[in-house]
Order: sequence, then C-alpha cells, then structure tokens
Amino acid sequence: MSSSITAEPGAGVAGQAEPAGPAASAAWKGWPLRAVLAVGSGALLYLSFPPRPLWWLAPFALALLGACLRGRRARAGFGLGFLHGLGFLLPLLIWTSEGVGPVPWLALATVEALLIGLTCLGIALVSRLPAWPLWGAAVWVAGEALRARAPFGGFPWGKLAFGQADGVFLPLAALGGTPLLSFAVALCGFGLYEAVRAGADTRRATAAL
Repeated sequence: MSSSITAEPGAGVAGQAEPAGPAASAAWKGWPLRAVLAVGSGALLYLSFPPRPLWWLAPFALALLGACLRGRRARAGFGLGFLHGLGFLLPLLIWTSEGVGPVPWLALATVEALLIGLTCLGIALVSRLPAWPLWGAAVWVAGEALRARAPFGGFPWGKLAFGQADGVFLPLAALGGTPLLSFAVALCGFGLYEAVRAGADTRRATAAL
C-alpha cells in the first residue's frame, strides 16, 4: 500500500510537468527571431536620427519593439530591451571612441543599453493592461528621464525627441517639451503595432466562423 501511495504523487508530478516541456521548448524556439527583431528595431531607431531625414522610421522602430515586448515576462522584456538598446546605441555613440579607443564607447553603450533594458522590462509588464500603448509610452518617457539623470549625472543622448527635428511631431515640443514629443512617438509606434495585431486577430476570428 505504501508503495502505491508513493507512486501516485510521482505520477501526478510527472503529469503536471509534461505539458510544460513543449511550451518551454516553443518559447525558446521563438527567442532567436525575437532577439533579431529587437536588435533590428534598435538599428531602425538609429537610422531615424539626424543627419538622415528619416524621422518617420521612429514609430516603425517602436512598433517592432512593441511586437517583441508585448506579453513577455519581466526577464524576457529586460533581455530584449537590452538587445534593442545595443542595436540603437552602439552606432549612435560610436563618436565617443574617437581619440580614446573603443573601450569608453562600448562601456557607455552597454550601460545605457542596460537602462533601456530596464525600461523595456516595465513595458513588458504594462503590455498586459488595457490600452497598453499609453502605459508603454509613459514607461518609455520615464526611462528617458532616468537615463538623463543616471549614472554620473546622466546621458540624455538618444531621446526619441532628438530624432524629430524635421518631423510632424515637432510642434508638440512647444506644449510639453521633449517628454511630450517622445511620448507621442512611442505612443504612435506601440499603437501602430497594437492596431495591426488587433486587425490580424479579427481577421482570424472572422475566418474561423
């Protein structure tokens, strides 16, 4: 009798663990693509900055980032955000290597990318809320404020607003400064992704009827 009692819980645990295997495997299989998209979204955001007149790329970069982050756990959000930060900041800050070598450039880009990772952790968490693009844009602006103040007094380079000197969002700067301008760009990007996602879900639901 004791052996059968011992065996039953073991069978229950095995039965519970079995479904988690395929789910975990599927999650890991999706990681390489999400990692590439995260780096690509950062590179796309870099291309939206001067001297290139490609300010309109910024919302698409944020839409791509939103696709990476929506519904992810905190750890995944941090990792994907860090990759996004590297894709954005390594080319943006390469000028800091002039005359002093690559070490300060790599160190600064890495530290700033870690802060973007922290921002994206927050975005991943709020992406489960209703109207999450609003919350995500607010978290992004809060992350920019953090980077402008820390570490060592802050490094404000890379604010979304700084890439919009020729863009249609620029008049917002007169109303709310760079925070409002950055908020509008982030909201547009996250909202664009959410609109595409919701439209795709609606089409799938209609096709299933």
